[in-house]
Amino acid sequence: MKKKITITFVVFVGIISVWFYFFHKVNKKIPQAQRIEVCENESMLIDDIEFQVNTTKIYDYEELIRAYEKAGNLEWYQRYNEEYGLSFIFAEMTMKNIGSEDKTVNAYDFVIGTLTGSNGMSMDLFEIANNSIELMSPTIKSGEEVTVILTFSYVNGYINGDLYKKGKMEDEEFELILSLYPVRRSIHLNVYE
Repeated sequence: MKKKITITFVVFVGIISVWFYFFHKVNKKIPQAQRIEVCENESMLIDDIEFQVNTTKIYDYEELIRAYEKAGNLEWYQRYNEEYGLSFIFAEMTMKNIGSEDKTVNAYDFVIGTLTGSNGMSMDLFEIANNSIELMSPTIKSGEEVTVILTFSYVNGYINGDLYKKGKMEDEEFELILSLYPVRRSIHLNVYE
C-alpha cells in the first residue's frame, strides 16, 4: 500500500514538473505585449486608422429605454436587469482613414474591460444606437472618417466578482481595448465625467 502511494506521488510530481518545464519554455519564447494607452479625446493610430473616443455615457436600464426606445423590445435585457442589474456603456468613436487605401475596421473585435473582467460588444444595441449593423465593420475610404456608437452591457454583479450582489460601477475604471497582442492598445474611458 505504501509503495503504491509513493509511486503515485512520484508520477504526480513528475507530471507537474514536465508541465512547468514546458510552460516556462513556451513563455520564454513569447514576449510580453507592448502597451500603448491613451485617454478619451486623444487619438490612437493603428494601420493608418486614427481611433478616437469622443464621449462616453453610462446608462442604467431605465435610462437606456428613455434614450433608445427600441431597446425596450429586447426582452432578455429586461430579464437580466431585474435579476442582476445591468449597466450599459456607450462610447462614441470616430475612425479616420489617413492612409492612401480604403480600410475595413472590425469594430466587433473591440472589448470593454476593467480590472475584474471584460465584455464584448452588444451587437443588438449597436444596431439600435447606430440605426445600422453595417457600421459594425465599415470600409473607410482614404481621407474619410466614420463615427459610430460602440455599445456594451455589463452585469453589475460581475464588478465585485459576485453575480448575486450588485457591484458598484462607480468604483471601476473602464478602458476600450482595441488590440491585445503583440501590442495591447487601449483607450481609457471617462465613464463618470
